[in-house]
Amino acid sequence: MTADGAPRLASIAIQAQRITRFMLLGALKATSAATVQLSVPVIAALGGIVFLGEAVTLRFVLASVAVLGGIALVILNPPSRRD
Repeated sequence: MTADGAPRLASIAIQAQRITRFMLLGALKATSAATVQLSVPVIAALGGIVFLGEAVTLRFVLASVAVLGGIALVILNPPSRRD
């Protein structure tokens, strides 16, 4: 891909991500939806790897595991309510 096509591709990817995100977020509770929003940087970095040929680094892998792991902890283990 040439540098000339990168802005157009980025714009298309951003719009597709926004549409998908808003469709999915409607099915989640507010707390879960806010937590899932934290995955956006990981998704953006994956787009750079897939569409722009950026390198997969150890830092990216570790950061992605940390972010997605934290999201999973919040989503799969909701806090118990006090009565």
